[in-house]
Amino acid sequence: KSRYNNKEYLFLIHHREWFENYFAFIDWNLEVDEYNGIAYIHNETFGKRFSFTKLETIVLLGIRLLYEDALDNLGMDNDALYTVKDLLDVIVTDYPLIKGKPNMKEISRSLSLLEHYQIIQPISGKMNRLDGQFSIMPTVTYVVNRALLDRVINEYMEDKDEETGENPAD
Repeated sequence: KSRYNNKEYLFLIHHREWFENYFAFIDWNLEVDEYNGIAYIHNETFGKRFSFTKLETIVLLGIRLLYEDALDNLGMDNDALYTVKDLLDVIVTDYPLIKGKPNMKEISRSLSLLEHYQIIQPISGKMNRLDGQFSIMPTVTYVVNRALLDRVINEYMEDKDEETGENPAD
């Protein structure tokens, strides 16, 4: 949802001070990025509590790679729209992080998890089909920042060079 028609986001912004005080009372911080229309809470004491499976992590990285490619073409109110096939092209072909044909049921489950965390939003079709379409939300940049993405890509490229025996410095 765009921040302009997301009732929950607009309510939070309208009552921001109340929410900040409430969350501060229970040792959580409310962070609002009005430029991107993102709000989240965090607690430094507890740290990050959720762990993704290997496949969920690969799907998340693929989503971030797709979003990174779309950044040049996106305006503030535009969503990055992709299909499940676009995602699979990235994680199976471009950066073969998955060997062989992926299980579409597991891919769909991973995408549902990312939908739950407001990282993607299904647009049309089913997420267990190649033509299922989804948008990527700017929140993906908070889950996988640019530095982490660069590190993963560099490690992938180094592993690939070791497998092929190529030296990228040559």
